[in-house]
Amino acid sequence: MEPLSKFKINRLQIWLSFVFLFGLSLLTSKSALTFTSTILILWAFFDPTQRAVWTKDKKILFLVSLFPIAIILNLFSVMGYSSSLKVITSWSWPLFAAPTLIIFNDLRARKILAFALAAGLLLSNVYSLYLLYENLIHNSANSFMTENFRIGSFWNIGRWGVFSGFSVLTLFLILHENVKPKLKNYLTVLLGMTSFSFLLSNTRGPLAALIIILSLLSFTDKRILKNALIMFSILFTFFIANDSFSERIRSIFSVNLNTEKLTSTNQSNASRLDMWKVAFDFYKEQPLFGTGFENTKVPLENFLEKMGPEYTEKYTKAEFSYNDQHSSYLNILIQMGIFFFIYCWGGILIIFLTQLKKYFSTKDTYSRLFLAGIIYNLIVSIFYSSFSSYESILLIIPLALVGKKNATSSVTSNL
Repeated sequence: MEPLSKFKINRLQIWLSFVFLFGLSLLTSKSALTFTSTILILWAFFDPTQRAVWTKDKKILFLVSLFPIAIILNLFSVMGYSSSLKVITSWSWPLFAAPTLIIFNDLRARKILAFALAAGLLLSNVYSLYLLYENLIHNSANSFMTENFRIGSFWNIGRWGVFSGFSVLTLFLILHENVKPKLKNYLTVLLGMTSFSFLLSNTRGPLAALIIILSLLSFTDKRILKNALIMFSILFTFFIANDSFSERIRSIFSVNLNTEKLTSTNQSNASRLDMWKVAFDFYKEQPLFGTGFENTKVPLENFLEKMGPEYTEKYTKAEFSYNDQHSSYLNILIQMGIFFFIYCWGGILIIFLTQLKKYFSTKDTYSRLFLAGIIYNLIVSIFYSSFSSYESILLIIPLALVGKKNATSSVTSNL
């Protein structure tokens, strides 16, 4: 019996080690994140104790089902089986709903994950500050906080903006819980560092999402209102003190309708609007099953050739992407088709509205945290194709956990 007992202990330690490594890698390493998340997913599927937990949850089953349904429907897409293979190799993130629930239901694992996430965030902030130093030393010609002055971290600038914005929101809400004074001090410092790093990323979509969600949260708690006003005041001071940054923020609203099309004086906005226009026209070519996951280039080139040089010149002259519609909703619609679009986003909307209704009656702060994370990601998804990439995990996790009770037991005690 002693060797068996030791095996159980070692097995548990190995699982908890992967939980820690996953948390540490989420903000620091793409390859490590892929590896550790895959291990945790396989563990959740093949370990009988863990599988018995998540297979009883209808919400988790829906999120997990997105993966096999995407594989099957992609077989009928324009690009066929190659798109299904790309789903298998690049979009297994919905499956992470299963280990998410397992970790949340285990108090020990959740504490380990929280520590690892905080450590990873700290490392990411420090690296971001180092990149700031490097940028100021070697690229002094770029005016501070202009459109060309953008600082990332271990992730590229766009993804770091999404991740750091989500981190700011999460830390902000956690600090409104009953946190021990010493821990609260640490988290406050971490929030300050993350907020600064987030601003350095100069990403407009996540910033707009953060402003909207903090404004909405202000109606739920007087303390949140007070602290949100403090954050807005700091942001406004930064806004008026730096002309380049203020111009960057004002460009969010730079949209106008000329005689020919909806466009913008801001090149980035204009390009995105052009891509959206082409996406809506292009969708009509393959409405049911789409082009196939990450397979729009060839069908889109054929479509533009069919539309003629005048149309192509009008909408694709600058910063046009043949692989990315720069919106998660359009990405899913164009690449996966209307059937998967309705199943995926319809299911997510039902989860969100159901849990929002429950929150209004319970005022549960855990639900508020996860609902805020869902809203943040839904707004960001308007401007970024984040749901088709690594960032989708930031939506899968709160969707999996919203409405769950605070864990006090240990699911892994039987490992």
